[in-house]
Amino acid sequence: MAVHRMAPKARILCYYVREDNEEVVADAMDFEVDGLFRTDVSIDTDLNKAEPGAQVAVRVNTKPDAWVGIVGVDQSVLLLKSGNDMTREAVIQELQTYDTTFTDNYWDGYTSNAQKLFNFSGVVVISNGLVYKDYEHNPRHNHLVVHQRIRYAYGDWSGHCTHTYEKFFRSNGCAVIKSTIPDTITSWFISSFAMHMETGLGIAPTPTKVTVFRPFFIKLSLPYSIIRGEKVAIEAIVFNYTTKPIQSEVVFDNKKQEFEFSDQLDIKGVNASEKRQLVSIPANDGVSVTFLITPKTMGYINIKLTANSAMAGDSVLRKLLVKPEGQTQHFNQSVLVDLKESAN
Repeated sequence: MAVHRMAPKARILCYYVREDNEEVVADAMDFEVDGLFRTDVSIDTDLNKAEPGAQVAVRVNTKPDAWVGIVGVDQSVLLLKSGNDMTREAVIQELQTYDTTFTDNYWDGYTSNAQKLFNFSGVVVISNGLVYKDYEHNPRHNHLVVHQRIRYAYGDWSGHCTHTYEKFFRSNGCAVIKSTIPDTITSWFISSFAMHMETGLGIAPTPTKVTVFRPFFIKLSLPYSIIRGEKVAIEAIVFNYTTKPIQSEVVFDNKKQEFEFSDQLDIKGVNASEKRQLVSIPANDGVSVTFLITPKTMGYINIKLTANSAMAGDSVLRKLLVKPEGQTQHFNQSVLVDLKESAN
């Protein structure tokens, strides 16, 4: 009888001893066993599409008195496939690495014998019967191997878009958590897992998706860092997904005087506190806008752009790291000049 402790995979090994020559005849078969995730958990949201800054309600259903973790991952991060997200497939793959077996580097994968079946099943045979095995080309390659497993840290569970809740759950195992959607035009995949004292681990079968979108918005393309004193191009794309073309004025704010606009100084030679560009954006299209700046301070500086129009508007604020430019290095090199044979 299969029980949940056998999950995710079990092996049946059968053998008998022949009476005529005491040969041990064996065969084995693997089969999958359900019951690894006995704690049911599901997650959904009241909104499938929303604008940045909107309130979203996340509903979680699981067993009462279960400890639940909820994680929301930006789609751009999820596409990197870092392997830090907790899924049912990842847990099953991790559990299979705990199986300790013998290994044979010379097994061709198509033929087998009784000794190999016992070895690969983790069974130690001590018998005076006839147990067939292959010729050992090198005895050092037939030994018990303790697998060196790669440990996966399932998530960092930190940051403004990741939350862990346990105190909101009621006696019926249902909870509703309200949160503010971050100011990013993207899609968020929200998943959850649960831990129960009696039934163990449970993972939501499929994550829920919330698409954050607005018809008019700015998208900034920034490098990881820049060097102080160097001229840098800051590029932004203004998107217009309305049905009509829009005339928009893009304003680059510099009230803190953290950088200089490389092509704009006022009459007195003082750096301007802002720079404006007027762009025309067709319907269902985007237009690129570029500003040239030269950073003056080190550390993180504010990059704030605002797009205004008669129909819509958007503003975005990002941090950009400014690193020092370094110091000039001087080197001396000695040269021997022999003037004895010189004609002059």
